[in-house]
Amino acid sequence: MILSPITHSEEVVHIKDLDTNKIIDLYRRDFGIDVIPELGNFPQIGMYQCKSSLLRFYAHYEEIAGQDAFYCQLAQKYTSYYSEDKWEFNAVLPYFNKKSKVLEIGSGNGFFLDKLKKLQIKDITGLEISSDAAKTCQQKGHQVINSPIEELDEKKTYDIICSFQIFEHLPNVDATLLKSIKLLEKDGLLMISVPNNLSLLFSLDPYHTLNLPPHHVMLWDEISLRKIAKLYELEVVDILKSEATLSEKSRIYKLQLVGIFGSFFGSIFHTLTRFWAKNLMGQRYGAAIIAIYRKK
Repeated sequence: MILSPITHSEEVVHIKDLDTNKIIDLYRRDFGIDVIPELGNFPQIGMYQCKSSLLRFYAHYEEIAGQDAFYCQLAQKYTSYYSEDKWEFNAVLPYFNKKSKVLEIGSGNGFFLDKLKKLQIKDITGLEISSDAAKTCQQKGHQVINSPIEELDEKKTYDIICSFQIFEHLPNVDATLLKSIKLLEKDGLLMISVPNNLSLLFSLDPYHTLNLPPHHVMLWDEISLRKIAKLYELEVVDILKSEATLSEKSRIYKLQLVGIFGSFFGSIFHTLTRFWAKNLMGQRYGAAIIAIYRKK
C-alpha cells in the first residue's frame, strides 16, 4: 500500500518505476557508496504523486530514506556536499533582523548559522541529524542539537524557521511541517528551500544520482510548494527560483543533445559546442527554489 507523505491516504497516482540496480550502480560509480542496505529489498523504485498536494515522491520513502551512516559517508566522499555559500542563503537574508528568533532545520556544517552570527543575531538554534555535522557546528560555537524537529521541546517558539535542501530528504515531511508550524510565532515565517524539479536539470534526467533515493525521497516543485500552503493554512509570501549557472546551463545543454542524438554523439557535440552554446541559452531556472510562508 502506497500512502501520500502529506495526507497519509491512498489518494496517489503512480507515475513510473525506476530500476533499482541502475540506481545502485550510479551511487557506486559517482560516489563509491553502497546503497544496497537501503534499496536492496526493492527491485524497482516507484514514483508516485499525491493527488491533494501534487507532491511527487518515491514509494517506500520511510524505508529507503538515507540515515545517519549514509550521510556521513556521502559527506566524506563528496567534499563539496556542504556548500559554504549557497544561493539560498543570500536570497533569504533580507527577511532576518537582529531581534529574530531563528531555528534552522538541518544546519549541516553551520555555514548559514555563520552568516546569521555576522548579522549579530543572538537567538539562533540549529537542528542536525548527522552526528558528524552537528559536532562540527558545536565546535564552531553554535547551539546545534543532534535531533529531528519532532523531538524538539515545544516551550520555545520562533520568528523564523528555515531549512535549506532538507525537505526532499524527509520521509516524515508531514510531521516536520506540523511541528514547524506549531513552533512558529503568529505571523512567523517558514522558509523551505528544495531542488526545483521543474528545472530542466532534473526533468531531463530522471536518473540524476543525487535526486534519487536514498538521498532524495521527495520531489518538490513550485506547484507542490504552493499547494501545501492551502493544506497547512499558510500564506505564501514569496517563491524564489535560482537562475542556472553556466555549469548548470552546460549540463542542461548536454542533456538536450543526448536526448536528440543519443549518449555517444550527444556527448561529442556537447564537447565541441558547449563553450559558446551555454552563453547563448538565455535565462534558465537552476537547481533550487525557495518557498517563504507566513503563519496565519
